[in-house]
Amino acid sequence: VYAYKKDPKSNSIQVPVGKYTLNCSYNAFKKKDIPVVVKAGETTHVDVVFPYFSLESKCLNPNARVSYEIYAKSGELAYDRRAPCSKKLKVTLDEAEYSIEGKVKDAKATAKVTVTAKENNNAVLDFTKQNHEEEIKADTPAQNSNSASNSSKEANKSTTRTITIGDKAINIEGLSDEQLNKLKDMQKMLQMLENKK
Repeated sequence: VYAYKKDPKSNSIQVPVGKYTLNCSYNAFKKKDIPVVVKAGETTHVDVVFPYFSLESKCLNPNARVSYEIYAKSGELAYDRRAPCSKKLKVTLDEAEYSIEGKVKDAKATAKVTVTAKENNNAVLDFTKQNHEEEIKADTPAQNSNSASNSSKEANKSTTRTITIGDKAINIEGLSDEQLNKLKDMQKMLQMLENKK
């Protein structure tokens, strides 16, 4: 009996007394088979609510682009969008529970939201607290120098040499083969001098 297509706002129509079914749509969302009863001498009010929630992100770079994907409880993709981090989105969905996934380059963030007609919810994805500790540790110079000194200590342990001078045994760490040979030559010279006395 009536068709109307315009920006969402209050609209009044006159129809004969009787029972009606109201079908509405907003973007890709539909509300069908809403029963309406029109009585004589009365004004019938019908409120059709398409619930929405605000979706925003926090990023170190507000101009970074965020890829959003919103999934229904069934796992079906209900909404996807790519937008600057600084832009607050107004998302209209059917009443239900949803999970949100966001990506900024390699960083990921998730959230859950329940959409109801009674209230407008707000979901925030925070990309400022991403955990990069392992990468930071790997690039820390102090740790690299510690590991270098540890490896040199291991090398020194493995090159500990013992030489004998007279009746004394001396342990010396970190000698190369060349240095050991020089010490042995000096040892022989000392023995020769000792024998001459």
